[in-house]
Amino acid sequence: MRRKSLILWAWLACPCLILSSTGTAQALEVTGWYNDGWDNESHAVYLKYHDLFTEVNPYWYNLETSDGHIYERAYVYDPQKVKEIHAQGDLIIPAIGDGTKGQIDAILLNTHAQNNLIENLAKVVKERNYDGWDLNFEGGSSEVQKEFAEFVEKLAHRLHQEKKRLHVTLK
Repeated sequence: MRRKSLILWAWLACPCLILSSTGTAQALEVTGWYNDGWDNESHAVYLKYHDLFTEVNPYWYNLETSDGHIYERAYVYDPQKVKEIHAQGDLIIPAIGDGTKGQIDAILLNTHAQNNLIENLAKVVKERNYDGWDLNFEGGSSEVQKEFAEFVEKLAHRLHQEKKRLHVTLK
């Protein structure tokens, strides 16, 4: 089956909504990325309109180092938010980005760092009761496309063992 995606920009608290339909039934999945930084505005908007969503992608993580460690933005993660999203019957699949240009390249070119990142992502998804990850690595170069594809395949395999999802956001 083919999958169609339409990106709509909404500048309330959810900067981007992705609407996806699959197959002939045209079932919709609505996901919303948000970033609660200094306040809880994005989460409040989600709760107000929760019946429109099937999935939430909070931007709570970045790569921390080039050896595969990840940085959780302590000022935004809240286990209560995870419970509230699951209580609405929605999935929570946080986004992780690369904060520094070339950082993901260094990880992809180092097998040890790749394995560290995969294990760190698998550990956090399980500990935090997430439903998967959304990779948002925009600072990589085209020279590591092959390594990136191999990394995504390995990470997907690892997450699928835990019945978790993997999304990949490409620029």
